[in-house]
Amino acid sequence: MAQVAAEGYTLSPDLSEESDGQFWCEITKATAVDARTIGKHTAALRIAAAQHGGEFDGWACPVVKGR
Repeated sequence: MAQVAAEGYTLSPDLSEESDGQFWCEITKATAVDARTIGKHTAALRIAAAQHGGEFDGWACPVVKGR
């Protein structure tokens, strides 16, 4: 969490811990919404999660297609 916070993401103050000791957190960052930018953030978050024994499970936002 400290790693992504240092990269400009905002951490949710709410952490959810599971009965097996695992937990999840939500992070946010205001950024451009284009394929290249989102791809870059997704790759960085996957790497950060894997380095710490975690898993990036996607974006909690809807996909909106242009008109």
